[in-house]
Amino acid sequence: MDKINTINILLVEDNPGDARLVEVMLKQPNEVHYRLHIVGTLAKALEKVINETFQVAILDMNLPDGVGVANITALRSHAIDLPIVVLSGEANEKFALETVKAGAQDYLVKGQIDEWQLSRALNYAIERKHMQDDIMQLAHYDHLTGLANRSLFQVRIEHAIQNASRRNEFIALLYLDLDNFNPINDALGHDIGDQLLIDVAERLKGFVREVDTVARLGGDEFAIILEGIDYKENVAIVAEKITAGLSEPYHIAENSLFITSSIGIAYYPEHGEDILDIIKNADSAMYQAKRSGRNKYVFYENTFNKRNNNEKINLNSELRRAVTDEEFFLQFQPKIDISTCSITGSEALLRWGHPDHGLICPTKFIPLLEQNGMISKVGNWVLKAACEQHMSWQQAGLPVGKIAVNLSGQQLLQKDFSKSVSNILNETGLSPDMLEVELTESILIQNTKSTMSILDMLKEMGVSIAIDDFGTGYSSFNYLRKFLVDTLKIDRSFIKDVTSKSREAAITSAIIKLAQDLGINVIAEGVENREQLDFLKENNIDEIQGYYFSPPVNADKISNMMAAQKNAA
Repeated sequence: MDKINTINILLVEDNPGDARLVEVMLKQPNEVHYRLHIVGTLAKALEKVINETFQVAILDMNLPDGVGVANITALRSHAIDLPIVVLSGEANEKFALETVKAGAQDYLVKGQIDEWQLSRALNYAIERKHMQDDIMQLAHYDHLTGLANRSLFQVRIEHAIQNASRRNEFIALLYLDLDNFNPINDALGHDIGDQLLIDVAERLKGFVREVDTVARLGGDEFAIILEGIDYKENVAIVAEKITAGLSEPYHIAENSLFITSSIGIAYYPEHGEDILDIIKNADSAMYQAKRSGRNKYVFYENTFNKRNNNEKINLNSELRRAVTDEEFFLQFQPKIDISTCSITGSEALLRWGHPDHGLICPTKFIPLLEQNGMISKVGNWVLKAACEQHMSWQQAGLPVGKIAVNLSGQQLLQKDFSKSVSNILNETGLSPDMLEVELTESILIQNTKSTMSILDMLKEMGVSIAIDDFGTGYSSFNYLRKFLVDTLKIDRSFIKDVTSKSREAAITSAIIKLAQDLGINVIAEGVENREQLDFLKENNIDEIQGYYFSPPVNADKISNMMAAQKNAA
């Protein structure tokens, strides 16, 4: 963040004594000059932020016309980009976390801070808010094509449905999948494949209006939200333009490429009155377009779901068989110390070896495990199998470090989950300080009270806590501190462009610095080349994971890697 010589601060405090104390603290000698504007009510604060510009606000939680987190909500509704530091008379961890979830950058307790701590909190609040805004921007747009990503798509379709319901209109959702993209990608390489996706995205934007949303959901899958449609015939016209326009040749690196698309279309409210139904039905129609020859668009019909449900039922029954027939197994991806390039631990990853279809992609079967309630049982198996394997490595005298295991939200809701972990550690003989559990940001902020309680119990045992895919969800450093997080893993989407895009580089550097300031170990996921490694070294990251060193491998292969490291020592 660029140095600010003068910082305009809005202090919202009705107690003259508390306001005077803040004023005195901010007048102490400092590299930065603070210009303080004091108001005693929420109403006056709202009037101020409408008419004036402030770099940060200090907000009391008990005002004559506003109490609690509602004060934060009201202030953010008038100045969403304004960093807020809460100044409360109550030292309450639960309430502090609620204020952070409501949008505050920090939580200070009256009578427990000095001028240095206050100044540091204000500067960090400004820096964190800028960084989080950048992270949220990146988290909502596809890095390759610049289109809305799946996260922003979910927000946009929710808003579109709300608007259509209020105005008694309908919307159309187009689900689009490129036909035979993978053979082109495999034959000509990822650079050509990426450029093809970029060109497809540009064409798609040209087929719709500015008010419509074009999103890349992942891989070669796209979605288009058409709002304010007067006639359904107009949707067919757009779909015709897309199928015809995308089938025109693409000239990339002296290659003339041809690709077509399959499109499924569903309407709100005709084909569903909530987001999940609309998405599911557009997806069903898209697969019907694939089945019926590709290079076409298909409108949803009620008969499609019956076929898809049957397929899901079959996969569910095969999942249950997979548990009893021991078709699940683990692979392990090593974590590497950035300074020594030595293995510091590994992450256990669940795999399904189907007897007929080979390896099933985890993104396909793990959501089904969560839907059918089997995730806790399978998750506990993963935890025990990982601990047993780790003990086997220890007994062989290998330099193993910690073993990391991913947890699902349902596992944390499991009764006596911490006791289950303790029992597994006792049964396998693994020391708790050799186990690290990984959670996503979304899991961390759900069911906050019970989650905090369980994580506290795990910490008391000696188990480490890691946050996976950081930057793709809530992305707040405040809750990392509240939950006593040990490790933060920067999502691979940031690392991918860290050497080619200055914005991603700046954000990654800021995440590393701010996390390490909080005493949190930082790991970069998805490191694939030397340039990324060099950048991360320059920014003093602690550890890395990625294909540059090793993809996920079977236990015997990582055993050989650790043995080679031991022999070389």
